[in-house]
Amino acid sequence: MQLKERIMMSADKLPTLEGKVKSGGRLNLLNAFLYRPPQISISKTNDNIEINTQTTFGDYKIESSQYLSNWSTFTNIMGTNNTYTIAPDVSTMFYRIKGVK
Repeated sequence: MQLKERIMMSADKLPTLEGKVKSGGRLNLLNAFLYRPPQISISKTNDNIEINTQTTFGDYKIESSQYLSNWSTFTNIMGTNNTYTIAPDVSTMFYRIKGVK
């Protein structure tokens, strides 16, 4: 991840700055240097997939796609430790996690 991206992702989101500045908040350089990418673990039980996420800060989303195109948001991640259970309706599904700017 580039330094500029780290700085933008570590901004303190403020509703009063949303839409006015590119980061959507106040820059927080300490967070930029303490930034750690989200940690993800995935397990399968029966027909369900369980995704566990650990983040230091920032907002993320899990997206899904059947053919690695036309990605759609499965859920937004708020907070630092989250668990999501997915019951796919097709045999092959791809998931990715992205930062929300």
